[in-house]
This record gives sequence, C-alpha cells and structure tokens, in this order.
Amino acid sequence: MDDWGFPYFHSTGSKNTFRLDDPDLDLLLEAQRSEFDGDKRKALGDQIQRYLLGLEGDGMQPGAHARVDYAAPYLAIVTWPYLKNPVFFPWFGSSYWASNVWLDKSDASFSGRPA
Repeated sequence: MDDWGFPYFHSTGSKNTFRLDDPDLDLLLEAQRSEFDGDKRKALGDQIQRYLLGLEGDGMQPGAHARVDYAAPYLAIVTWPYLKNPVFFPWFGSSYWASNVWLDKSDASFSGRPA
C-alpha cells in the first residue's frame, strides 16, 4: 500500500496526477503508513481500496471515486506462438516479470535467420 497507495492518492503524493485532494483519504493513507501490525495494515489497505472505489460499507461514506484506471485490466495483444510467458505491459515495479519470458525454438512457427 505504501508503494501503490500513498504516492498516487495522497494529496502530497509524488505521483498524484489525479490531483486528488481528500483529507479523509490522506488520514487513511498516513495511518497505513505508520501501522506495523500486519493484520491492521491489511484492513486499512482494504478500507482505502473501498474508499477509492466509492463503495459504502463499514460506516464509510461514498468515497473519492478516484480515477483508478491508469493501468487497464483488459489487454488486447498479439504475440508469436513461440514467445512463452509474454509480459503484456511493463509497469513501474514490475520489470521482473520479463525474467520468465523465453523463446521456444522447438515451436513449428519459430525459424531462425539464415546464416
């Protein structure tokens, strides 16, 4: 939550391109940042996510309705059949996904360059 919540959604966050300025959300983000109990921190993270999505529950008011689609969950991609474990989109902090990408030279559609 500290990597993905605070910088993007705190009013003073370094990556707050949404220009979101919500004192209630700031309090939640600051609370999760200083919480060391894992279960309590997870509960705060869940509460922050519900707040961002504008969901009511647990006494919450309608949330910030922040624009959380900066990384779309739907992807349309064309790839070669011999490319295994492709990375659909590189994103901050996810470049390690590419460590498992490989070329299957035994695939019928794979042909090397002529020498």
